[in-house]
Amino acid sequence: MKASTNAHKPSVSSPNEFESQELLALALALRTVLGMSNDAKSDGPVVLVIAEESQAALAGGTLIPLARREWEVLRELVEVPGLVKTTEELSRGNPGAVKYVCRRLRRKLACFGLEDVLIHHRGWGYRYIGPVRKVGTIQEVLGVQ
Repeated sequence: MKASTNAHKPSVSSPNEFESQELLALALALRTVLGMSNDAKSDGPVVLVIAEESQAALAGGTLIPLARREWEVLRELVEVPGLVKTTEELSRGNPGAVKYVCRRLRRKLACFGLEDVLIHHRGWGYRYIGPVRKVGTIQEVLGVQ
């Protein structure tokens, strides 16, 4: 006689079903392993802060280290978020350099939680689509006089 194969099946009706507490624990463990914060406030969108007078950019309260040309291109792109700036508008006579600068800028922004905010439109230009807050100086952001 053959033994029934149903005897060793788990009590869960489907292998993909978990209790909500198990899912929460799994999500928190994954975030910890990946080095992500478990704070509730970190789940909101990261806002890019542009300090015009200080010529600086901050994300999540942290200064983003930008080269002079990266700063200039970023400032142009966030002037009107969502608007495509042509490669010629950003190039200052060297269109090949714009691609290089935007590639570096995209990597730096991603390190600060701003992934996928710098969009390349092949043969046309670039646009910034993330949230932006413009201030005069870094002191305004930090609340220092």
